Amino acid sequence: MQPTVVKKDEAKTAIENAARAKKAEIDQTPNATDEEKVAAKAKVDEAVNNAKASIDQATNNDGVDTAKSNGLDSINNIQPTVVKKDEAKTAIDKAAEAKKAEIDQTPNATDEEKAAAKAKVDEAVTTAKNAIDQATNNAGVDTAKSNGLDSINNIQPTVVKKDEAKAAIDKAAEAKKAEIDQTPNATDEEKATAKAKIDEAVNNEKASIDQATNNDGVDTAKTNGVDAINNVQPTVVKKDEAKTAIENAARAKKA
Repeated sequence: MQPTVVKKDEAKTAIENAARAKKAEIDQTPNATDEEKVAAKAKVDEAVNNAKASIDQATNNDGVDTAKSNGLDSINNIQPTVVKKDEAKTAIDKAAEAKKAEIDQTPNATDEEKAAAKAKVDEAVTTAKNAIDQATNNAGVDTAKSNGLDSINNIQPTVVKKDEAKAAIDKAAEAKKAEIDQTPNATDEEKATAKAKIDEAVNNEKASIDQATNNDGVDTAKTNGVDAINNVQPTVVKKDEAKTAIENAARAKKA
């Protein structure tokens, strides 16, 4: 008669079944990369080997049961370390925060121009995070992160509002000076005085444009500037005063 030797094999089979179930569970881990899953499965294999060695070393049924129970606990307690994608997303968030701070310091950008640039940053963040989520391995995560960082860092505000307003001011000033040059009876000095008033209006309104923080403020400064320029008229008196003096002298002479 031969003894029925089944206890240890049954224990090992239970260990293998638990390992198989745990590996299937690991494969379904949200956000884990292939490498993170592989690392967790390697821990399962290690736990299996340790458990089987303990089973082999057991001398009685209780020892086998204890080794099996400990092995099952070890296997079931294994969880993948899921950090790769979260770390990549954190890097994306950090880059976005830095870029938005940089956008806020953009010279001459209005609030709306800054907001438009920040919206592009938010869009780049969403695209990058989606790509990170879709990546299956570490290299894919790294690529998605790198592409996301490049997209974010390449964003620059489109700064045109204030320059366009200043160009409108310059154009109005040029037209007004040409009009002044055609003023009947104005002397060169009277024309120069009027043009100086225009230059002053230009400087004042450009300063107002620079100080404006939003598009409405720029529009108001531009409108005020164009109005101020267009309202400038030369003071034409020199020739009339001279003629009046001549007439007065003639009148006195006749008397």
